Formats: sequence, C-alpha cells, structure tokens
Amino acid sequence: FKPFEIVTELYGIPRYFEIDPTPFLAPFFAVFLALCLTDGGYGVILALLAYFIPKKVQVGESGKRLFSILFISGLLTIVVGTITGGMFGIQISQLPAFFAPLKRLTLFDPLKQPMVFLVISLALGVVHLLLGIVLAFWEDLRKGDINSAILDHLSWIVLILGVILFGLSKLGVLGKSFTTPGLIMSLSAAIILFLFAGRKSKSLFVRFGKGAFELYGLISLFGDVLSYSRLLALGLATSVIATVVNLIANMASGIPLIGPVCMVIILILGHLGNIAINTLSGFIHTARLQFVEFFGKFYEGGGKNFTPFKQEGKYTIMEK
Repeated sequence: FKPFEIVTELYGIPRYFEIDPTPFLAPFFAVFLALCLTDGGYGVILALLAYFIPKKVQVGESGKRLFSILFISGLLTIVVGTITGGMFGIQISQLPAFFAPLKRLTLFDPLKQPMVFLVISLALGVVHLLLGIVLAFWEDLRKGDINSAILDHLSWIVLILGVILFGLSKLGVLGKSFTTPGLIMSLSAAIILFLFAGRKSKSLFVRFGKGAFELYGLISLFGDVLSYSRLLALGLATSVIATVVNLIANMASGIPLIGPVCMVIILILGHLGNIAINTLSGFIHTARLQFVEFFGKFYEGGGKNFTPFKQEGKYTIMEK
C-alpha cells in the first residue's frame, strides 16, 4: 500500500492517534480509476508507460509512487476493459477470432447498458461509505468512547443496512422475508439517532433539533452515494471519445495518397490524448471521492512526519 501514501499525504498525514486510511483507500482508488478509463487497450498502454517511464526518466520518490499507482490502475483497467468488452474503442466482439476467449469474459457494454454501470458505481459507493462509518466506529472504540461508537456510528450502520435490505426486498432482488427485518432495523436505528444525537445538551428542544438534523443527514448520505455516478460519466466519456477517434481515423483513411498516414497519426494522437486527459480527470475525481466522501466520515489528518533527532552535515572533515 506504500505507493498510495502519496494520496493520503495530499489530504493530510494522519495524527499519531488516528487510523492510517491508506490500506483502506488503496483498493478503492485503483478500482475507481480503472472504472474511469474502462478500456482494456488503454489499460495496457497506461501500465506499460507507468512501468517504463520511471526506469528511463528521473522522477523522484514521489514520482515513483505515482507511477506505481498508475501501473496498478492500468492492470485493473485491463480487467475492467475485458469485462466491459472495450479495446481501443472497439468492442471485443468485433475483433478477430484470436480474441474469442476474451469475448466469453465480457459481461456488459457500458454504452448499451449504462444502467448496469450506474448500479455498479453506486453499489461501490455504498460499500465505500459504509467502510468509512465502520472505521469511525472503530476509531471511537479505540479511544474508549463507547457511547459515540454505538449511538453515533453503529446506529448509522444499522440504518443503512436496514434501508438496503428493505429496498432490495421491495425491488424483488431479495425475498419478501427481508422486508420486515429491514424495516425494523431502519426504524430502530432512526429512533436511536433521533433520541441520542443531542444527548450532550441539557435543553430538550435542542436535543430534538439535533436529532431531527441527524436524520436529515440521510438525505446528505444519499447525495454522497450519487456522487459516485461520476464513475459512470467518466467511463462513458472515455469509451465515447475512443469510438469518435476511430470514426474520424476511418474517415481520414479515404483521403487519396495520404489517407493511411493520416489515419495512423489520428489514431496515435487521438488515443494517447484520450488516455492522458481521462487518466488525469479520473485521478482527480477518484481523489475527490476519497477526500470528501470517504475521509469525511472518519479522518481529519493534520499530522506531521516523524523526523528522528540527528545531526545532518553537508561535508565531513576527517583529521588524523
């Protein structure tokens, strides 16, 4: 997880009593970035560039960690591209028979089935946010604040799980036997949050006000989940631009004499530009999901790197 420490440091180094979020953000960061790129061919190019550039160019320690993240994300992009059937903007089903084994691994086409992609993005968002609340629960337990752990965080975990069970049972994904347990979990957790959110205040009016505001946080949580739809938007954008590059290159190929040369130039520059732009935007938006949605649940940062007490010198003078 060491390469991903650079992401945590962009937000803030953990204080000595905080949980280090790096091991928890690492898998989500790589998967989210892969979903933003979507295309298996782009994953191959990204992984190769991220592997060879640090070997040929002096990029420093931070640069090496950044390229390690891009290398891991590139490998995962190959997996995502295989699942979605995309290879440089061409569907794997349209490729020669040599790629037949990959066709069987294709599960859906994001351009034809965007709702499937959206559900996957939102489901990952729910898991990501739940993990953040679980870490907040664990943080309070470590501090010995049992009341906050149970009343502030465990209640939210039960409420969210209850809403999920109730919703999935109503949609027919789960059996009807989950409807009542989901409803009971949701209502019980909501009542606890309402009654105890303002427990530190002596005013009954303030207590009820804070309780109502705490439940209003469910709407905010719903908005946080919807933020993960940006993975769908970026993934579709990458696929569409790749397809457009291929169409323009195909049109240019019909130009007399210079057509084939124009086609090759457009393909190379178009796809490399698409990789660069969407890798940058994917990195930024993925980092935003970590910093705002995930870290906002449990992490503050603001620590300082450990600096050992020692004497440093530029030159050493040795005497006989």
